[in-house]
Amino acid sequence: MNRNSLVSFAFMFFFNVIPHMTVQALPSGVVTRFVPRSSTRNKAVIVAGTSNYTHQPDTCSNLVSEISLTPEYRVSFSPKDIIGALFGPFLISSTNNDAQTEMLLIQGSTTKASINGNTHALVAENFYLPGDYFSQVTFSPRITNALCNYDLYVALDGFLSGFYARFYGAFTHATWNLRWKETVILPGSASIPGGFLTETDTPRDSLLPCFSSYVCGQAPQTTAGDGNFDGVPLSIALKSATIMNNLEYDRIQSGKKTALGFSDLNSEIGWDFCSCSDYHLGINIQCASPTGIPTSPDLLFSPAISENKWQLGGGITGHYRVWQSCDDDFSISVYFDGTLIHLFARTEDRVFDLKCAPLSRYILAQHFSSNVEMLGGSVSTIPILTPANVQFAYEVCPVANLTMRSVDVGYKAQTDIVLWLTMHYCGCNVDVGYNFWARSTEMITPSKGAKKCNAFSFNRTNNMWGLKGNVQIFGYIPEDVIGGVPAVAYPLSAMQSNAQLNIAVPNVAMVPGGPLNEISDNPQFAYIDGVPLVANPQIGVPDIDTSIQPILLTDEDIDYGQGLYSTSSTLFAHISVDFANDQWNPYIGCGGSVELGQHTNGSSVICSSLSQWSIWIKCGVAF
Repeated sequence: MNRNSLVSFAFMFFFNVIPHMTVQALPSGVVTRFVPRSSTRNKAVIVAGTSNYTHQPDTCSNLVSEISLTPEYRVSFSPKDIIGALFGPFLISSTNNDAQTEMLLIQGSTTKASINGNTHALVAENFYLPGDYFSQVTFSPRITNALCNYDLYVALDGFLSGFYARFYGAFTHATWNLRWKETVILPGSASIPGGFLTETDTPRDSLLPCFSSYVCGQAPQTTAGDGNFDGVPLSIALKSATIMNNLEYDRIQSGKKTALGFSDLNSEIGWDFCSCSDYHLGINIQCASPTGIPTSPDLLFSPAISENKWQLGGGITGHYRVWQSCDDDFSISVYFDGTLIHLFARTEDRVFDLKCAPLSRYILAQHFSSNVEMLGGSVSTIPILTPANVQFAYEVCPVANLTMRSVDVGYKAQTDIVLWLTMHYCGCNVDVGYNFWARSTEMITPSKGAKKCNAFSFNRTNNMWGLKGNVQIFGYIPEDVIGGVPAVAYPLSAMQSNAQLNIAVPNVAMVPGGPLNEISDNPQFAYIDGVPLVANPQIGVPDIDTSIQPILLTDEDIDYGQGLYSTSSTLFAHISVDFANDQWNPYIGCGGSVELGQHTNGSSVICSSLSQWSIWIKCGVAF
């Protein structure tokens, strides 16, 4: 292949493939893992200040190698973009003292049904809170990175003319802080009514104090209720206590979280097939090894310093000296460095939402077992019964505990393009440039060989779960006051598979005297061994429905398509001074950049690119 063909292929590759890679859009929703740009996938920092020492023509009089260290400090801004990716469709804007704040509202079903209810507010009962609870949660996330970048460039002209090798990476200390605060407006005083979670009323002091407790991983103690029903003492034969599990994954912790490690080790082997003192053009192959630290599924906002994946790709480099003074003291050159690289899939632990249900990992699910108490249903009050396949097993937990999976995550392509202008004058160098970075959507597939994936599978017979929603999960044979026989509670198979985190469908009889739980899946009148069950063990009416049959969760309900794509544009500048002699050419310089990440367009586009500024000092030597 001749040089003209190589040039044509290289430019066709970058300017045709890259635009198609970056126009992908995603459905409305949120991300379950925020993965920004790798701390070392920033070629602008690497090439700044090195233009006069790399890609030199093959002459013995020129410097052929360069090594540098670059301490750098990066700080994110525009926190709205981060919380938009994490909580998008549920955020509510509020203006206070001319400052706009994005927040989450937490409202119980009673509060949501009132005049002050908000359709975007999250339903408090999902977080073991009462129906009259009300709070607001504000966020101001910040990500900072302290790095020590290294760059080693070695000319290989002594072996093959025009060939070179480059190695670069960074030792990174990342600090992530969601900086969130919950303000409780109404702590609530109501009990959770009997039958909703437990056999009898669950008093306020047995529930969690606030939303913060839930997302930090707390849960109420296992309880059977307080012996009351609608606040009235009741003689009831309690059978078992309901286990209320805490949130184990994607918790929202307070304070700073840090990660320390060596970000990806990048290697580059290239050939400058067209090179002289005024211009050069070359191609290269690149690879990166995953030396970063994996993120943890325990936390929603877990520090990440790299994608932590094997990478393979290539790039093109080039420059052209557009002007030079007669005495050679002053020159202006234009440089280009472009990379396109594939990130191979690697197994990691992730938490997922359910399909078409953003943030559903925080909703409550109920555990089912095989029907052991002759539970059945009928479409009329005449008991022609259909046996229920399953029955509530006295256990509830957040969906996140069930949708944590070992998955293979990769990216089709990532690009890092730098275009900059270098001005050289008597040992001083000034670089001014632009950096475009983009990463395609995540490719996520279940890791079939992982033990964790098999252990959590919904398709196992002993792991049957369904969304609880706003249905009552206990029915009763009412007490016989005259005969002195206490009421008896029986777990149902009632389930609300279309439950949403921000929707509390009122669970009321559709007609006076009609049954409760008509909002449940496939509702039918509930019976135990042919005896009708009721919703209130004191009154005996109305009747109560159960699901025949409930729509249980399956592995196909997990939304693995929550990948995200990211792009950013960066402006940077660098100034340096060299101290040349015959053998060594030490130099020192400083620079900075401003990076603008892709913003979320309402909730229609999901991305995880940061807007951040950075400053650095570069010390190096060419020889």
